[in-house]
Amino acid sequence: MADEETVAADNENASEAQEHAGPGKGLILALVVTPVLMIIITPIIVLMMIKQLSPKLPTTVNAPGTKSKIIEIKLPKLQVNVAGTNGTRYAEIEAVVTVTDPSMKKYFEEQSDTNPDGKLRRMVAVINEIIGSKNLNELLSKEYRDRLKKEIRTALNDILKEDTNGMVHSVYFPRFLIQ
Repeated sequence: MADEETVAADNENASEAQEHAGPGKGLILALVVTPVLMIIITPIIVLMMIKQLSPKLPTTVNAPGTKSKIIEIKLPKLQVNVAGTNGTRYAEIEAVVTVTDPSMKKYFEEQSDTNPDGKLRRMVAVINEIIGSKNLNELLSKEYRDRLKKEIRTALNDILKEDTNGMVHSVYFPRFLIQ
């Protein structure tokens, strides 16, 4: 029983000491732990939001021996005046797009009675507008050409998004000539 009394007395002394010490240790601990937790949690939340908001490419796992569903479609040769040259310079471009669904090929053909879904003229017009709005320095820069590819891919996907689940995967230029 004496042991119990000493333990109880020690507990009372400890709680009294904490009351007299004030909020110092607890406050300091809270002020240190809170920013550390924020530093750790903020990047996790940002990464989760980026993953959630980023466009998702279809992920298809092909069985061994089967071919990928991604196909290439060659667009017609484009000749576009370069912006800011008063028609003295032009770009001659051959573009190829890769699409995630082979059934999308019909959209890259001209509209006709046999192919009412064709959107080739609209796509070529949009690509001409995009390329025609760029000046000579932009078209000659490799970094800017990469941005141009992304801009064309986004524009084509905007045209196609209402009609198909597939998408333009990439755009590349086998021929890119500035005259």
